[in-house]
Amino acid sequence: MVLNLHTFQIQVGIHDKNLYTTAYDLSLLARYAMNIPKFMEIVKKTDYSLPPTVLHQKEDRTFHTSNLLLDNKEVDYYYEYATGLKTGFTSPAGDCIVASSKKDNLEFIVVCLHSNSFDNGLRKKFLDCKTLFDFAFDNYTSYYTNLQEPNNNSTISEETIDTSNALVPEVNVNTNSYKFLIKIVCIIIIVVLFIIGILVLVKTKSRPYKRKRRR
Repeated sequence: MVLNLHTFQIQVGIHDKNLYTTAYDLSLLARYAMNIPKFMEIVKKTDYSLPPTVLHQKEDRTFHTSNLLLDNKEVDYYYEYATGLKTGFTSPAGDCIVASSKKDNLEFIVVCLHSNSFDNGLRKKFLDCKTLFDFAFDNYTSYYTNLQEPNNNSTISEETIDTSNALVPEVNVNTNSYKFLIKIVCIIIIVVLFIIGILVLVKTKSRPYKRKRRR
């Protein structure tokens, strides 16, 4: 899979030079998947042990997550608000991750591709995710425009509004709307009168010509 990032191309996943995607596409897939409760339950796990089978009767096969943002033993990478999602690595694609986090009912998705490691061995993609998540949580603010006050350009924070007993705000119709409506009506009347005039003229011309008798 080839990833086209405007100025360069890298390969992600199963390689096919004719298959293209973008970081934005990966974020859309992640956003959809995050609505599936079972999926989110799986990607949050840090360890999983396979149950015994007929061929392997011991429960000694344990897998550890490769998403070090979830692992509290990884002091350099652990992020307390991380909720998933998926890591990846191939030689052409480099170190990749689609990560998610949630804090105070806010959820963010970060996609890091074609990453590598610092000279000291620290993996950049996890550190980049932490930096981007911190920036998002520290700077994102939602606002609700107060529609009840006409010509009021101020906004108030959505968090300070109690919408449980909110009433539908009154809508103040602008006088420009009336003027525009009147213009439309006038144009329609003029067009109708023009059509009527043409029809009358055509009907008059279509009457047979009668010569006057001389007295």
